[in-house]
Amino acid sequence: LQGRDVNLDINRVVGWRQFCNKLWNATKFALTHLAPEKYTATHHVNDIVTELTNATDLAPRDQWILSRLAVAIKEANSCML
Repeated sequence: LQGRDVNLDINRVVGWRQFCNKLWNATKFALTHLAPEKYTATHHVNDIVTELTNATDLAPRDQWILSRLAVAIKEANSCML
């Protein structure tokens, strides 16, 4: 149909792919350095975030980052239903 063309810029797609790849690598790095025997690929992300958020020895900035991550996970999960 005329007027329904999608303006898809391949450079934006590549940029977002690279961003997602960086997030993936950062997550793998963090999980391997937290406690490799405890956090495995089969662990559910919500369980990990909840456990880390409840930790008392985290700096306020880390608690804030984890709280934002929890919100992002909740929003992403609700959009996938």
